[in-house]
Amino acid sequence: MSEAPHGQSHGALLSSIDTRDSSTIRVALPFGRRTPENKRNPYRKALDAVSIQPVENVTTLAGLDGLVLAGGSDIDPTLYGAARHTETDHAGGF
Repeated sequence: MSEAPHGQSHGALLSSIDTRDSSTIRVALPFGRRTPENKRNPYRKALDAVSIQPVENVTTLAGLDGLVLAGGSDIDPTLYGAARHTETDHAGGF
């Protein structure tokens, strides 16, 4: 294994590079490509209100603490035996 610069251990070197507060909770917050900002912002604000950092456009959960699945109108509720709420959009033809 190669020597870390200036006599530092590799762990100390990596710790000095990671500027993120280890107490910060970071979660993946995936959205569909066509999700408008006005649908994204309430999720961002809710996470921010409880000091959770949303991370969008992730391809892996590695290094994150969790996953938040935002709701939407892309799945017909009858597929899982539920009625459509009156405020649900009719996206996707249902």
